[in-house]
This record gives sequence, structure tokens and C-alpha cells, in this order.
Amino acid sequence: MALNYNPVYISHFIFKGKDSLRIDFKYNYEIKKIVKLLKDVRWSNEYACWYVINENDNLEKLKLLFKDFKNVEYLEKGLSVKSIQYYSVFISYSFKNSEFAKKVNASLKAFGIKTFLWEIDAPNGKRLREIMSDKIIEFDKLLFITSENSIKSEACQFELLNARLKQDMLWETVLFPMHIDNFLFNLKKEDVRPIEKREEIWENITELKNINSADFTFFDEDEFDNDIFNTKIRKFVNDLKKS
Repeated sequence: MALNYNPVYISHFIFKGKDSLRIDFKYNYEIKKIVKLLKDVRWSNEYACWYVINENDNLEKLKLLFKDFKNVEYLEKGLSVKSIQYYSVFISYSFKNSEFAKKVNASLKAFGIKTFLWEIDAPNGKRLREIMSDKIIEFDKLLFITSENSIKSEACQFELLNARLKQDMLWETVLFPMHIDNFLFNLKKEDVRPIEKREEIWENITELKNINSADFTFFDEDEFDNDIFNTKIRKFVNDLKKS
């Protein structure tokens, strides 16, 4: 039965294999009724709903499913499907902030973004710094989860250095900072340790300070506002779209 509210313009994502497609439509039926038209639906309060298509399904079958639902208004001569291309992302973080990093990683993957997260993707049998250097070259952008822990991490500083070198070589922004505390902004050069690496570390810190950072300071591993998190993730994802 139709619900009594005005049609709302929304976008949902469909995942098939490694591809990500977006379907845009207007609806004035309860969204869960639309969801029931598709197989293998994974419902998520965090991201409205995600439609997951079986490998045996195809776009034409999907169109037919939506066509059977009378109050879906198709855009652009039927179902409007647009491929969205994103930059791939290397996530640099301290293991002490692992829960936040994993949540961000899962969120980016839900949008079809290719990511590298050390605890999940690092290959065995290779030298640690070799993995870092190679993957930073391979992936388009470096998402730096900025915290007191990551700023003080030798590994994270090495990753920052490599990202800066990549920026200098390409003449384009590679670093995408996302801060979960304000340690970076309160840090002074004379406080940086170890002293023998102060100049190098401070150059990394200065570069981070010069780039607009996504504010996730509201995050708490025990309790936080999921709606705010999702809104900020969507904004972050939008900035990762290829032009």
C-alpha cells in the first residue's frame, strides 16, 4: 500500500562483482517494499539499503524487477544507471586506532572504492617498508587517519613521507587527512621526537596542516553518532570521485 508522503529523490548502489552502479529514482512507496523485489538484499541502517545482485543476474533482469513496481519513476528513458569512478585509497593509521580504520575501510568499500588496509591486505613474506612504498605508489590517494597515535608512529611517518614524495612527483594532492583528535593542530615543532628526525617529521606535519582535514573528532569506539559518521563519509567519498 502506498504511503502518504511526497516523492523523494534518492540514490542507491548496486554491486555486481567488482563494479559499482548507481540507480537514481523517485519513489513514494515504502523503501523496504522496493528492496523485496531484489534477491540477496543486505539491509543496513547506516547506508539506507544496498542492493546486491547475484552473479547470474543482469541489468536487464533488474530493470524488469523495477518495471513491475508501478510507482518507480524511471529517469532518462527508463532506469538511470551511471558508472561512478573513484580513486583507490591507501589507509594509513595507527593500530591503536584500528577499530575506526576498519569502520572507514568498510564504508569506503561499500561505495565500491578499492582500498588497502594493512591488517587485511598486507601480503606475507615481504619487507614492511617495501610493502608500504609499493602500495602507496599503486594506490591513488593516501587517507591519513590523524591522531596522537599515528603522528607518533614511525610507520605512519614513513607512509606520510612516501605520500609527500609522490605528491611532489605528480604535482597533485595525494594526501587526504581525516583527524579523530586535535593533537596535530596543537603540536609544536620543539615537541617533536626523536630530535634527529624532527625536521623530516615536521615537514610531514606541516603538509598535513596545510590540507583541509575531515573532522571525525566525534568518534568514540564505545558510542558515537552514526548519522554524523555516515554524512561525513559520504562527503569524503564524494571528494574521491574521479572527474
